[in-house]
Amino acid sequence: MARLSGGEVLARSLVREGVEVVFGPPGIQTYGLVAGLRNEPAIPPDLDPPRAGHHVHGRRLCARLREARRGAGRAGVGLYNAASGLATAYARPAQLREAARVIAAARLPLIYAGGGVARSDAEDALVRLAEATNIPVVTSSGGKGTIPDSHPLSYGSCFSPRGERQEMNQLFEVMQAADVVIGIGGRFSLGNPAGNASSTANVVTVVFRNDSYGNVARDLDLAFGGAYGTDLHNPDFVAFAESFGAVGMRAADPMELGTLLPAALERDAAVVIDVPFGDMPIPRAPQFAPVYELPRTQPQDGLIES
Repeated sequence: MARLSGGEVLARSLVREGVEVVFGPPGIQTYGLVAGLRNEPAIPPDLDPPRAGHHVHGRRLCARLREARRGAGRAGVGLYNAASGLATAYARPAQLREAARVIAAARLPLIYAGGGVARSDAEDALVRLAEATNIPVVTSSGGKGTIPDSHPLSYGSCFSPRGERQEMNQLFEVMQAADVVIGIGGRFSLGNPAGNASSTANVVTVVFRNDSYGNVARDLDLAFGGAYGTDLHNPDFVAFAESFGAVGMRAADPMELGTLLPAALERDAAVVIDVPFGDMPIPRAPQFAPVYELPRTQPQDGLIES
């Protein structure tokens, strides 16, 4: 009778239950499962495993696939990583009072609603907030439909920071004119319509890029029989930054950051520095001692047999 590791048992159970696609980022909590999926005979060895940059992205991919197939599916979030969301989900009374004061004093406030409104079933609450405060709403592409387009406080959706035609930029200009933007269920970043990368704000973003889950790939190679599902396909971050009006820089190696960072801080603009690098060893420091010897991967006494 074959002896299986816990990850192999779980992978085989997923196959037996008819699961066809698994989304999610490989990580230290799932090394055994990743190895089990790689070793499962029912999974073709040349199959490119579905990946997600974050557990939330995996949930969204699963939900979209389920909707497309109109069939059964489960989109969940791992409790281990849910703590970050729980930690920021509640605001203190003093913070709420300060937010209310800022909104009340605003001359041109605006609500920016993202896809999180729909995923939280909060469309009615969004409409009630807009009507109670008389604040207009602009939605992201993911938030489109969270307030009816026919509603007098709905300004429409702003799909991108800048459009090719001037008539596509009207909502962008509305957002730039607002003195307070209330973000609900959305994310604000370099590529977000609520941001203005071409302003004189000197915000410097450093992207360390090795085009893979580097630490995960190293650990899987060292102790789990080989990497699986760890390669990433990143955009050209310099071109991406420049497309939004920011300054893009690229270091030839990590050591060049010592020269590029001071230069970036002198610019009167947002700057993105792309820093490619290769494989990294496990840091030899006392706090990392527990990971010098990764968990045993072979079945031990007492594990399930089949």
